[in-house]
Amino acid sequence: MGRDRRVVYTKGVIKEALLKLLNENTLEGITIKEICSEADINRATFYRHYKDIYDLFEQIEKEIIDEVYPDKSEIIFGQSLLYIIYENQGFYKEFFSKHLDSPVIIKVVEELYSEIRSLAEKDKNFSPKEFKYTFDYFLYGIIGILKEWVEKGCNESVEELYQIIVSISNRQFNQILIG
Repeated sequence: MGRDRRVVYTKGVIKEALLKLLNENTLEGITIKEICSEADINRATFYRHYKDIYDLFEQIEKEIIDEVYPDKSEIIFGQSLLYIIYENQGFYKEFFSKHLDSPVIIKVVEELYSEIRSLAEKDKNFSPKEFKYTFDYFLYGIIGILKEWVEKGCNESVEELYQIIVSISNRQFNQILIG
């Protein structure tokens, strides 16, 4: 069954309005009235599609995750994620400052953790406790780099930042493996 083009269009302009407004303000500082004005719709139309601003934000978050990880069985960090962050800087500035504990991100991190842990468990010297701390170390390190990059206006190119992250990660993994 096809989707109604009018609904797709309306949801699209609402999302674009929020993304544009996030370049100028935080989520808490944006009103539904501003979103409606920017999207050229009325409040009833907004509420027909979303419960509130946070519901809209969560829907955008889910769509971005689906865009970055279309095949949920293969969650990897790569340049595609950096391009999406670069193209949606306002959204990610808000996201990194207040929404890292969202259910969508927690699910992605849990899937990533399970995938990497299953590979690490093949090592005869595997330590669950050490693995957990190592995973958290890398995860929060990468999140910190991405947050800083977005807050500073993405001054480095996607390619340059990707190479920096890969270089840091490779050095850290080599230190852990070599001891």
